[in-house]
Amino acid sequence: MNSAEKHAASKFALKGGGKKGAGGGPAHMPLVRVASLCEEDPNIVRDVVMEAHNTPARPKTLSSRPRVGSESMKGLRHRTASTGSVGPTAAEIRRLRRGVLDWSSVAVMSVMEVLEWREDDEHELDVVVVPVIDNMASLQVAGNSEKQDNGEGQIAGQEPNEREIVSPAAATSLEVAAPAPPPVAPKKHSRRTKRRRRTKIVCAIGPASREVETLVDLLEAGMNVARLNFSHGDHAYHAQTIKNLQEAIRLREERSGAQCHCAILMDTKGPEIRTGMLKDHEPVELVTGQLLEITTDYTLAGTSSIVACSYKELCASVRVGGLILIADGSIQTRVEEIRETSVMVRVENDAILEERKNMNLPGVSIRLPGITAKDKYDLENFALNYPVDIVSGSFIRTAANVRAVRACLGERGKHIRVHAKIESVEALRNIEEIIEEADGVHVSRGDLGMELPLSKLFLAQKGVIRWANLAGKPVVTSTQMLDSMTTRPRPTNAECSDVANAVLDGTDCVMLSAETAKGMYPRESVATMGRIISEAERVINYESYYSTIRAEVLSKGKVSVVEALASSAVETSLDVRADLIVVVSDSGDLARLVAKYRPTARIVVVTSNRVTAHHMSVCRGVSAMLLDEAVLSAPREMWLHANKYILDRAWARVGAMVTLVTSLYDIKDSVKQRLDQQPNKFERLSNTIEVRKISLDAYETMVEAA
Repeated sequence: MNSAEKHAASKFALKGGGKKGAGGGPAHMPLVRVASLCEEDPNIVRDVVMEAHNTPARPKTLSSRPRVGSESMKGLRHRTASTGSVGPTAAEIRRLRRGVLDWSSVAVMSVMEVLEWREDDEHELDVVVVPVIDNMASLQVAGNSEKQDNGEGQIAGQEPNEREIVSPAAATSLEVAAPAPPPVAPKKHSRRTKRRRRTKIVCAIGPASREVETLVDLLEAGMNVARLNFSHGDHAYHAQTIKNLQEAIRLREERSGAQCHCAILMDTKGPEIRTGMLKDHEPVELVTGQLLEITTDYTLAGTSSIVACSYKELCASVRVGGLILIADGSIQTRVEEIRETSVMVRVENDAILEERKNMNLPGVSIRLPGITAKDKYDLENFALNYPVDIVSGSFIRTAANVRAVRACLGERGKHIRVHAKIESVEALRNIEEIIEEADGVHVSRGDLGMELPLSKLFLAQKGVIRWANLAGKPVVTSTQMLDSMTTRPRPTNAECSDVANAVLDGTDCVMLSAETAKGMYPRESVATMGRIISEAERVINYESYYSTIRAEVLSKGKVSVVEALASSAVETSLDVRADLIVVVSDSGDLARLVAKYRPTARIVVVTSNRVTAHHMSVCRGVSAMLLDEAVLSAPREMWLHANKYILDRAWARVGAMVTLVTSLYDIKDSVKQRLDQQPNKFERLSNTIEVRKISLDAYETMVEAA
């Protein structure tokens, strides 16, 4: 292939191979392929990019500099300190800087890297990989150098030893190595990575776990989300719990020297049916065959012969011979007589009844509003005034119920994610529309198990998890996961299998309820659940999972821009066997979509938004790293901080591959600043940015409208 043919081939590839991307802009282009075509004549890269942007070519070119190393662009590579090699001379650097790609000659593509060259007093050359627009670049983790904060949010002394750039659209790769850092005492980093679990743990906080030291224990054991149950306790009680949790997080960060992110989940009471209070607040004994009166007078203090019920329409809803289940089905009764304000039932098993236990009417359509007056009061006066990250709506039956919760939160609560608890057969019928409207779902097996035949409960669990996985929405599996640990230090074998199977089903989170709220072994429960999760995750075939999800998405037709970016990021990480996927995101939506494809690599979200960091606590396999906005807006400084954070936590070993993913929304402001500085040169780039922005806006509008 002669020079003219190479020039034409490069131009064709740069423009997307004749195919148009979103909005008519350039499609995915294998940058590395262009680089390989230009090994003998580096002018091709410069000329083609300049032509793509209609910018005048500079008089000085890459070919005017002396060759460094080999006769290809890989000749720009510089060996590390172990080889004793040095970089080019200062004169060579000056000539190189006049012809290298910079911001004024960067093609806008879904996959593109900028090589920024700069002079240094101690190093003659410094190579930096800067992600641009919807960019994915596979980097190598740098290490073995001291890193000290210079007091300005920057880390001094940390220079990448070697990076490899891989285009997901190409089979080959371009390696760029930087010179060695100055000789300093190396910081020892473990060559072994920590095996961290991906599935998150939600803990109900109650009397047994709301003290500061106990909360610290739960955080150390692995709690990711703290659940506040508004079926119990008043606002002052829950406010103190949040205050204790914030103090526990502070202590945890001081002791570990690492960031600690724990989301706060508010579980509404919902339009549920519960039994009333009991006389002297003492449990009562029920005997098989006895008659029990259930009254709608909720002010009555119950005894062994009569109990109150919160459902005013009880008498009009039930029929003779129908079942009434109490306390997650542990008490089974059958209706024998219906009176004006009460029903007479016969108890079918020996049991102990405690106060305020849930009650279910299998097969009965409940006449209750989607959101109660108490729920509205709690949302408006607590969720909006305290740092609540997630609201879990109880007894959600339709998408309209989810919208009602959002309406209560209003504009002030737009940062709060709304999850839907699936607790009825009606919710199962409407599962698709509920998942589309909600930000996540909960498989609440307690109430759901009383509405369904027990033999079909497993199918409901697997089905809801599957629907949520395909939609990329977090799903929580709850109720009696390790229930025996409420009073015992070890779970049963069946409970261990239950937790493991939920993980294998694809759940994002598993929940501990009574085990941590009122149990005797809250820390042990969390630690035990964590070990079970880790073992279950070892047998998952993530590549097969990716292929299955990808096929399902493609079968539905057109794929959105961000969906394609997330899928490509996971595919890239699989191709290069990356240890981590680092996602730079302000909203966290891109990270959630990456997590949807269940990559083998762990996902680290780099964000300046603390709320986003907390939202990631319910996404499987996602960890959050909080950075100042000033650091996040500087790609080089961001990567230096991320590099240190990764190594300090042993999430990846020195030299491991990391796939870096950024979205247009997250860096468009920094690009816009450059556009403002040089509007003429960037007119074409500006137009492309607007096209991409419209595409992403359309995606968000679609989700909201659904």
